[in-house]
Amino acid sequence: MDNAKVKNYIILVLLLVNVFLLAIVLTNALQERRATAERKQALSDVLSQNGIRLADGVELTQSVPAQVTLRRDEARETQIVTALLGSAERSDLGGNVYVYTAGNGGEARFRGTGDFTVLLGGSGMSAGKSPVDTAAGLLQPMGLRADEKAVHTQDSGNDEDVTFSCVWSGSTVYNARVTFHFSAGQLCLITGTRLFDTQSARVSLDNCPDGITVLMNFLQSVRSTGDVCTEIRSLELGYFMSSAVSGECTLRPVWCVETDSRAYYIDAETGKSETLDAAA
Repeated sequence: MDNAKVKNYIILVLLLVNVFLLAIVLTNALQERRATAERKQALSDVLSQNGIRLADGVELTQSVPAQVTLRRDEARETQIVTALLGSAERSDLGGNVYVYTAGNGGEARFRGTGDFTVLLGGSGMSAGKSPVDTAAGLLQPMGLRADEKAVHTQDSGNDEDVTFSCVWSGSTVYNARVTFHFSAGQLCLITGTRLFDTQSARVSLDNCPDGITVLMNFLQSVRSTGDVCTEIRSLELGYFMSSAVSGECTLRPVWCVETDSRAYYIDAETGKSETLDAAA
C-alpha cells in the first residue's frame, strides 16, 4: 500500500473516531437535558402538591460563582472621602477605624468591617429633581457598584431614604447595602457597608447543589418552620459578605429564593439556610 493510501486511510479512521465521539457527546447531552427536564417536572409537581407555584421563567441551572476575598485599600478610601467632603484630615482611632474631618463640618468614619458613615458638612447636598437619581449619581464617585434596578426607597414626610445593594461581578451582595438619607430636599448622611477594593483571592466551588436541589431543600425547610408561601417568584445567585479579619472581607455565594411572602437565603456550598442578620 503506497503512502497516499495509508494517509487517506488514517484520515478516514480519525474522521470516524471523531464522529463516534461526537455521537457520544450529543447522546450524553441529550440524556442530561432529559434528566434535568424530568427533575424540573418532579420539582414542580412536589411544590404544587404543597400549594406552592413555581413562576414561569425561574432559572434552575445557574452556575455557582467563585468565592472571593477582598482587601481594604486606604488610598481608595481617601479618594471616596475627598469626592464627598473635599479635603479632610484623617485620624486613626485604632482597631482599623479611621475618621476623616473636613473644614465645612463634614465627617466620615470607616471601619475595618466595611461599615461606614459619611456626614455631609454645611447644609448637605441638594437632592435635585430626584433623590434616587442624586444617590445613583454618587455611586461611581464612591467606588460603589450597585443594583440600581433594585433600589429601595422609604419616605416619611420630610425625610426620604434611598438604599442600594452592592454588586460584585454582576452578582448582588445582599447584606452589603448603602443608604442615602435625605432631609428637607438635602442629602445629609450616607451610611452602610461597602465592599472592599482589591481582590486578593478567588476560589471556585465544586459539587455545589443546583437550583433544583436547593428548592427541594427549601421546601423541606418551609415545612419544618411552618412558614407560608404560595409562589416562588425568582431564584438568583448572589453573595453574602462576611468580615472575620479587619480590613478584609469574604464574599460567599448564596441562593436568594424570592417568594410572595419574603426572601429566603441558602448557602450555595452547604445548602443551609442563612439570614441577613447572621451573615456578617
